Amino acid sequence: MPTAFLLVALLAGCHGDTGFSTTPDDVDPAEGNGQIEVTPPDTLVFIDLEPTIPKSLILLVTSVGDDNLTLYSVRVTDSGSGVFHLEEKNDIVLQPGDTREFPVTAILPDANPAEGMVRIECNDPDGATLYVGLQGSAASADTGDTGDTAP
Repeated sequence: MPTAFLLVALLAGCHGDTGFSTTPDDVDPAEGNGQIEVTPPDTLVFIDLEPTIPKSLILLVTSVGDDNLTLYSVRVTDSGSGVFHLEEKNDIVLQPGDTREFPVTAILPDANPAEGMVRIECNDPDGATLYVGLQGSAASADTGDTGDTAP
């Protein structure tokens, strides 16, 4: 009888030391738990923008875990009144070690600075929704001071 119980326990998903195997309810076991690394991690900063001239910078997303990373959605959620643009991407799977580039473009309509936000939704159990800030500022105005004279 103990052998039959052991066989039933193994078929039911028991593991020798850990008891029954469990998976969080919100993660598809076939999908796994990816881990994400975003560069830059906090804010993508556009400096010295010329009004009405587009400038693009790259937001990098890397799968750093042992399982595939699924990016459910990558999009601009606050465009700074239309300043920031990113082609929305959905359902992208990155294998461990893979990196994906997401070009973000800023076009200032005038010399006023702007702020925005990118939202990334993924299957990382430590942060299923990540936000990266966007900041854009115009090129500094020429003051005529060359710096070669004392004040």
